[in-house]
Amino acid sequence: ILAEDPENIDAWLEAGHTYRSLGNADKAVDMHMRARALDPDDPRVQEALAADLEALGEYGRAVNHVNQLLASTAKPDPRLYAWLRDLLARANRWDEAEQAQDKRLKLLKDGALRADEESVLRGLRFERGAALLASGEENDLKEAVKLFESLVKADVQFVPGYLSLGDALLAAGDSDGAVKTWETGVDVTHSLPLLDHLIQHYLASGEPESAIQTY
Repeated sequence: ILAEDPENIDAWLEAGHTYRSLGNADKAVDMHMRARALDPDDPRVQEALAADLEALGEYGRAVNHVNQLLASTAKPDPRLYAWLRDLLARANRWDEAEQAQDKRLKLLKDGALRADEESVLRGLRFERGAALLASGEENDLKEAVKLFESLVKADVQFVPGYLSLGDALLAAGDSDGAVKTWETGVDVTHSLPLLDHLIQHYLASGEPESAIQTY
């Protein structure tokens, strides 16, 4: 078809889809760039290129195409925001992933679906907090503490929140605050992993008697 009609955008798109389905995402990009040359404003082209780049693990470039797709869409599409969120998360761009998820939430009307998606948003916030904690920078640790505090406040049964909040406080030099957080978490959730975390802290701090009393 392309030999007879090289300006057939549908044929270029289909060729690209075929190459990607066969595992050749590089060739898919080539085909879809040909389609883009014919009509750079066709939303199918942006979607195809985003999918190609996602398959290649080039999440940042894929994000650009999804953003262009969103900009060209008359009516906001929750599906596109979910895609954008996932790409940003894979690129460890947690702030932007949260923003994309927040926009998706605002478009959803179904109560049950919204509850599930709010859990996703909390998960993204937790990941952002974990990244801030891992950096070890003073300002990042302060922000991580605030994030984990908000997560525990929103869900008092969220064990990872207590664990990470205590770790963030400890990293920031507040050992007493860390211990209090873990103790509160144990009291509220009765979590054995959380209890073990507290005991290991006591042992590492040279406080075996406190560890024994915790049992």
